[in-house]
Amino acid sequence: RTKGSGIVDLSDAFGTQLNATIYAFCVLNKEVPGEVSFEFKHDDGAVVWINSQQVFSSLTARTLSNNEDVFDTRLEAGGNTCLLKITQKSGPWGFALRDIPEKSDSTAVLPKIMIWAGGLEYNISLWRLWKYHPGDSLEWSDPDFDDRSWETFDTLLSQNRLPKSGWDGIGWFRMHLEIDSTLWNTPLALIVRFHAGASEIFLDGKMIYQFGTVATKKTEEKTYMEQNPKVISFGPGANHLLAVRYSNYSAEHFKKWDQPIGFRLNIGDLNQTVETHTASVRKATIFQMIWSIAPAFLTLQFLMLFLFYPRFKENLYFSIFTGGIATMAFFYVQSNLLSSLQQTGFSARMLGLAINVMAVFGVRCLYSLFYPKLPKQFFILLAAGLGVAVYYWVYPPFEIPVYLFVFTLIGFAEMIRVIVIAMLKKRPGIWILGLGFLIFILSLGYIMVVLALGGSNSFTDELLFTGIFGLLIFMSIYLARNFAQTNDENTRKTKELEQARQLQLSMLPKELPQHPHLEIGVFMKTATEVGGDYYDFHLADNGTLTVAIGDATGHGMQAGTMVAATKSLFNAVADEPEPIEFLKKGTKVIKAMGLKKMFMALTIAKFKDHHMQVAAAGMPFTLIYRSSTGRVEEVALKGMPLGGFGNFPYKDKKLHLSAGDTVLFMSDGLEEMFNPQDEMLGEEQVKVLFEETGAHSPEEIIEHLKKAGEVWANGRAQQDDVTFMVIKIK
Repeated sequence: RTKGSGIVDLSDAFGTQLNATIYAFCVLNKEVPGEVSFEFKHDDGAVVWINSQQVFSSLTARTLSNNEDVFDTRLEAGGNTCLLKITQKSGPWGFALRDIPEKSDSTAVLPKIMIWAGGLEYNISLWRLWKYHPGDSLEWSDPDFDDRSWETFDTLLSQNRLPKSGWDGIGWFRMHLEIDSTLWNTPLALIVRFHAGASEIFLDGKMIYQFGTVATKKTEEKTYMEQNPKVISFGPGANHLLAVRYSNYSAEHFKKWDQPIGFRLNIGDLNQTVETHTASVRKATIFQMIWSIAPAFLTLQFLMLFLFYPRFKENLYFSIFTGGIATMAFFYVQSNLLSSLQQTGFSARMLGLAINVMAVFGVRCLYSLFYPKLPKQFFILLAAGLGVAVYYWVYPPFEIPVYLFVFTLIGFAEMIRVIVIAMLKKRPGIWILGLGFLIFILSLGYIMVVLALGGSNSFTDELLFTGIFGLLIFMSIYLARNFAQTNDENTRKTKELEQARQLQLSMLPKELPQHPHLEIGVFMKTATEVGGDYYDFHLADNGTLTVAIGDATGHGMQAGTMVAATKSLFNAVADEPEPIEFLKKGTKVIKAMGLKKMFMALTIAKFKDHHMQVAAAGMPFTLIYRSSTGRVEEVALKGMPLGGFGNFPYKDKKLHLSAGDTVLFMSDGLEEMFNPQDEMLGEEQVKVLFEETGAHSPEEIIEHLKKAGEVWANGRAQQDDVTFMVIKIK
C-alpha cells in the first residue's frame, strides 16, 4: 500500500515491530528488455532478488531516504518477479522502490529525506544527507540553487569528523525533502535536538526561524539553544528545500569538552510532540521541586540546629551534605531547560560541584558521629575532591564524566564501610543508618542491573533520587534521635547542676554575723556550671571571728561534694586557735576521703580585737586597704590546696589592723574573668579597683567590683564563680 511518496507503509499493515523481518513480492513489467537503474529506500536492512537473482543487499541502519541506495539490473521483456526482504530493528517500518529514468552522472537525482506519516510517530531525524558549503551567501537559501557540487555531510559537526571543505565558524546546510502528499499543508513539529551555535532556518527560500544571532564575526555572534518544538508546514508539492545558515566560532572551546559544535533537527507529529514536550517539562519541574526543595528543607533545619547548638558538628556536615543533594537535583534538571551553552556550562559546573560536596561531606558527617579523631583517609578524600572540583570547574563536560562518577562511588563506599564497622561494634541505633544505606544500595543496584541487561532507563532518575532521599530520611532520623538523647543528657546535667547549686548555696551562712568592731559584706555569683566557691563564718564566745573562703576544683556535683566536706570540717574545727592547724587537719581529712583529683583551695582568717591571723591554701592573696595611706597591700601566702599533700608546711601571718582598714578576701573568679578579646582582668587591676573604693563601706566596695567585672566581661558568659568577702575595721 503506497502513499503519495511511493512508500510502502508496513507500520500501517503490521503495526510497529522490533527486530522483525518481512518479505514483499511484486511483478515489474517491461516492454523491451534492457538495463534499468533503481533507487531503493529502506530503514535498517534489505535484500532484493529479481528473477531469482540477488541484485542488492544492505544491512546498514539508516532513515528512509531517496536514492541513498541505487543499483542497476537487467529486466527482461514482460513480467519480472521481484522479491524484497525488509528487516527492521525499531521505529517506523516502510520501504520504496522505483526506477530512475534516463539516469546519468550529470542528471543524478539529489539525495533526499522522505517525510511520511509512518515516520512521524518516532520523529524523522534530519542529520544526514545534508549538502554543506563553508562561507556565507543568502542566495544559498534559494531552492533553485544548484548544490550538487557541495559536500554531503551531517550537521552534528563532531570534533573527530569535520567537513573536508573545512569549518571556519560559519557555513550553510541544505537538505532536499520529499513530502508525502498526505502531509501537504499539515502543521508538523520542527524539533531542535541539539544546537551549539546560532542559526537561521529557511524553508523554500523563506526564513521561518532564527535561533540566536548568526554573524560573520565571533564578537557579534549570540548562541542559543531552543528547547521548545516549532511549527513547520510544507505546501503543495513533493519536493522542498530546508536550508540552515549556521555559525559557531567556539570550536576550540567545545574541543576541550569533546562535544560537537553543530546542530541536529527532527521532524515529528505536532500534537504528539507538543504533548510529549509539555509532559516532559511538567515532569522535570515537579521532579526539580520535589528533589531539591525537600533536601533544602533538611539543609535549613539542620543548619539551624547547628547554629543553636554549635558543638553538634554533625548537624553542620549533614546540612552541607543535604545542600549538595538539593543543588545536584536542581541543576540536574535545570541543565535541560536552559537556552544557551554558557548557562549550560555554568549548570554543569554547579552539578559537578554539588556531587563533589555531597560525597565529601557525607563521609565527614559519619566521621563526626563515629570517630573521636578525624581519620587520615578523610584528608586524602578531601584533597582528591578538591582536585576533581577544580578540574571539573575548568573543563566542565556535557555529561557526568567517569572520574566524577568513580569519586562519588568511592565516597559512598567509604560511608558504607563506616556504617558496617559501626554495626559490628553494635553502636546504639546504627540500624537506622544501615536501613537508609540499604535502600540506597538496592535502588542503585537495580538501576545498574536494568541498564546492564538493556532494559528501559525511563525511571532510573526517579529511582536513584528515591534511594538518595531514603538515605537522607534515615540519616535525619538517626541524627534527630542522637540529638534527642543528648538533649535528655543535657537536661539531666542541668538538673544535676541545679542540685549542685542548691547544695552549694545551702552550705553558705543564712545571715552575716554581727560584730561590734567589724563591718562585713559578702557577694557570690555562681557560673553556668557551678564552680564550687564557698565562704563561712564562726563567731566564738570570746568574740573571735573566724572566716573561711574557698574554691573547690571541678564543677557540678563534684564541687558540691567537696564544699559539703569542707563545711563539715569547718563546723568541727572552726574553734581551732591557729589557722595553720585548721589547714593541716583539713588537708589530711580531704586526702583520706580518696576523692581523686579533687581539692579545696581555702583561706582561713581569725579576727580578734584589731588583729588578723591568716593562712591560705592555694587561694588568691588577701588584700588590705590601709586607711592611713590610701594604698592596698597584699598578704602573700602560698600553699597547696587541701587534699594535695598530707603534710604540707602551710604558713600564716599576723597583722595589725587600724580603724578604717578594709580586708578583701576573694576567689579567683574576678581575677580570671575574660573579656571578648580573650584578655584576663588580672590581680593588678583588681588591686587598682579595690584601692579606688577601699575607703567606702563593704557594700559599696562590692558594688564597685561587681560593676567593674561586668564592664570588663562586656557580655561574655561567666566561666567561674565570683565571690568577695569584705571586712572593714570600725
